[in-house]
Amino acid sequence: MIYNKFAIFTKLPFISLMLFSRFSLSEMLCELPTSLKGNITLNKSCIYSGGLTIADSYTSLDCNGAEIDASKFKDGILISSKGKEIKNITIKNCKIKNAIESGIRSSWLGRDTNKSKELNRYLKTPHKIIIDNVEIIKSGKNGIFIDDYSSFVTIKKSTIKYSGSTAIYIEHDSKNNIIDSNLIQFNGYKNDFPRREAIAIDSSQHNIIINNNFINNGLGGIFIYKNCSEQIHSGKQEIRKMHSNYNVIEGNHFENEKIGVWLASRQNKNLKKMDCGDEPIDIERFYFRDYADHNKVINNFFNYVKVPIIDFGKENNISGNVIN
Repeated sequence: MIYNKFAIFTKLPFISLMLFSRFSLSEMLCELPTSLKGNITLNKSCIYSGGLTIADSYTSLDCNGAEIDASKFKDGILISSKGKEIKNITIKNCKIKNAIESGIRSSWLGRDTNKSKELNRYLKTPHKIIIDNVEIIKSGKNGIFIDDYSSFVTIKKSTIKYSGSTAIYIEHDSKNNIIDSNLIQFNGYKNDFPRREAIAIDSSQHNIIINNNFINNGLGGIFIYKNCSEQIHSGKQEIRKMHSNYNVIEGNHFENEKIGVWLASRQNKNLKKMDCGDEPIDIERFYFRDYADHNKVINNFFNYVKVPIIDFGKENNISGNVIN
């Protein structure tokens, strides 16, 4: 067979155009809608730049499988109340990668000391939030941050991997949040060194953690504690009044974790350098009473977990768990 080299060269532009079109259709860089309110559906073939803010109630964001590149932004998606009521928010079918801090953050931004003075602070902080079928990869700090006074946040059927700190952080005075049927894997490592647990419940009550898979996270699976009102003299913090009580940890699978569930995880930690506002339990001010009481850790499965459950709290119900 004799090849016509001129014929081959004449076809190159056409071949190049085909390859460019194929690449463009699968990974187009697209602009976000100017207004994120109401019902928004993104183009599944797009990569969007992060830094999205949702600040209006009754907003539904369906990413439709599209990717949000948050590598230049503090948060991939911020649900921000700005001190006014915001509720009934849905975020679904998103792929959020490389946020500097959090993939998704639910917050009334500002000093804790200012918010605590508001009588209606739970109405003025995001509530009734649904995060469904979302994939969050390589956040610099937290995969999802549920900030203080947020409530009724549901995270379900989602995947959170490779967060530099926790996969999910539930901040003080938040309550009634649900973490259901998620894959939480390889979080809590920095430079391959284990530094945090998968889920932190810090001075928060009435949360339900159910039917999730925890696999190979840095320090462990779920740590429940009340911190000692750290950095109290900074003027930005306040004495934490809510204890981490009445949480339910049920039906979860823990695989290859150092610690599965740790109740009152700050109880035996030297906190001398944390500038605590609470009253110490020793003369040297090293140790502080950690409140993680009246919690339920029931019917969980622990496979290749070094220490399945540590309980330094009071009156916790630990039953029906299977250790392999």
